[in-house]
Amino acid sequence: MACSSLITLVKNCGSEGLIAGVQKLYMVSANDLISVSGSTGASYSVDTNGIVNAIGLGAEKKFVEIGIIKNTTGLNEEFTINENGTNYSTETLTLKLADITVENKKFVDSVRGQEVAVIVKSRTGKFYTVGLNGLMKLSALSGGLGLAEGDDIGYNLTFSGVSQSGIQLVDVATVATSIA
Repeated sequence: MACSSLITLVKNCGSEGLIAGVQKLYMVSANDLISVSGSTGASYSVDTNGIVNAIGLGAEKKFVEIGIIKNTTGLNEEFTINENGTNYSTETLTLKLADITVENKKFVDSVRGQEVAVIVKSRTGKFYTVGLNGLMKLSALSGGLGLAEGDDIGYNLTFSGVSQSGIQLVDVATVATSIA
C-alpha cells in the first residue's frame, strides 16, 4: 500500500487561548441509531473534510442532554498501532453526577449494560461525537457518600469505546436535528 504525502498544517491563530473541557453532553442509546440513507449500513456519514454531516436516528429518537457539573466531564482518545499494522482509537468519556438522587440512579441504570453514542459541545463551541459505531459503553462506575464534609457525593462514570476514526467533528446543522 502506497502512503500519501503529508498535508501542510499551519498554526491556528489564538490557539494558545483555547479552553479545554466539555460544556454540554448529549447521549442516545446505540439501539436508537439506524442506517443513514445512501450508506452501506453506517449510522452516520461524513463530508469530504471528515466532518459528520448526518446521523441516522430511529423515528422520534434524539440525543438527550445529560446535565453535567462544570470541570467534571472530559472526552479523550488514544491511538494504537500494533506490530502487525492494525490500528484503532480508544475513546474515553468521563463524567460526574453530583449526589445520589432518584434521577441520577435512573440514568446510571439506563446506561448500564448498553452501548451509547455521544455528542459533546466543547468550550470552544465545536461539537464532537464518539460511539456512532455502537461500540461505546459504560466501562467503570464508582460512587458513594464520602467520609468527610469536603468529599464527593455521587457517581463517577467512565465510558469507553473503540473506532477507526476516533473523535469526530459534527456539523452544527446535524447537531440541531439530532438533539432533543
